[in-house]
Amino acid sequence: MLNKLTLTQELVTHCLDQPSVDDAMRTWWQNIREDGGLRLTHQGYQVFGTELELHSYEFELDAKLFTPKNMLTLDHHLNCPYYLVHNRKHNKIVLFGSREAMMAMLHGNMQQFINSLTY
Repeated sequence: MLNKLTLTQELVTHCLDQPSVDDAMRTWWQNIREDGGLRLTHQGYQVFGTELELHSYEFELDAKLFTPKNMLTLDHHLNCPYYLVHNRKHNKIVLFGSREAMMAMLHGNMQQFINSLTY
């Protein structure tokens, strides 16, 4: 799995305001533990997508995919930073990894893709 601390240290050097690594870890990631998942907060999504202009891939999701089991599977097994949007108007996942995005496209069904992460 991608090392979140190393990734954060590298990306901080490319930010305009250059936050401290501790601040970036607290504000960019949903799970702030170093060994936690790579889910981004809204601020982290803004930094990755807008400020750093990292390439992202968006996939529409069915609202019923936002189950605790699926969230834990993504947190434990998805190997790229990702952002989840879950509200009345939009349900989507934004992946910041081309390999994972290609696998999601090949599965064609997001539930099958999420299930495949555990194998």
